[in-house]
Amino acid sequence: MEPTLLEAQGLRKRFGALEAVQGVSLALRPGEVLAFLGKNGAGKTTTVKMLSGLLLPLAPGAALARRMLAEGAPLDPAPLFLSFLNGLVYLGTGLFLFRRAVRLAKRRGLLHGY
Repeated sequence: MEPTLLEAQGLRKRFGALEAVQGVSLALRPGEVLAFLGKNGAGKTTTVKMLSGLLLPLAPGAALARRMLAEGAPLDPAPLFLSFLNGLVYLGTGLFLFRRAVRLAKRRGLLHGY
């Protein structure tokens, strides 16, 4: 059996009273394709964000490149830094678009008391 490149066991994420992800487990091996299908609000994006490190899961188990970590291979700082920059760009873009949407909504009189 081939080693897993991406594995998650029992991932959970809660936002207040809403449990967005409830016990997701998966294993992805070389050459496999994984697809997330589900209704709006089913937790697909939240799961991907946990697997990519943008969100912390409530339950441990997400491991990217598990084989490399198990073998004790040193982590290359360049990809880690690029992932960090990607997260900053993602966050910055989201904040920019949110602020722009708020400004537009205020201008059009759609936000009252905000």
